[in-house]
Amino acid sequence: MNVTYITLVGRSDWAVVNSFWAILHHTGAVPTNIHVIYKTNDRERAERGIGGIREILSKKKIDADIETHEIEDMYDIMEGGRKVEEICKDHEDIILDITPARKAMASGAVISGIKNDIDRVFYLYIDSVEGGDRPYLDIPLPRQDLVEMIRNEHHVKD
Repeated sequence: MNVTYITLVGRSDWAVVNSFWAILHHTGAVPTNIHVIYKTNDRERAERGIGGIREILSKKKIDADIETHEIEDMYDIMEGGRKVEEICKDHEDIILDITPARKAMASGAVISGIKNDIDRVFYLYIDSVEGGDRPYLDIPLPRQDLVEMIRNEHHVKD
């Protein structure tokens, strides 16, 4: 089955990498297509996040295409949602990760996702941003909660 993974870049490249890692680690998802949506002013964080995603894919021996979607108008809060909607037209089994996104982009993406029958929306909650700038499994699991929001499932709390 082809799984499409969508992530939105915001203030932290570590959030891009760690939430991807957590979702693969705890759900067993194996994406075949990855879409990274970012605003122009977040390009460097997007590039670093994509580098981390590529490293995880390589270590897990997963072959996935990565496609980027740049939003040039930093004040267009709904463009992220429109990009999600475009991706939904071409794919069926979709995971939407809103962890790294700024609130405005995450909100638009979730609304578009729900309208397009995405039933897996993830958010990786970490109890403090302190120490969040390191690899996923280096952050104690009791400090984290991977929430599958629509299904209201928690994947990390052990």
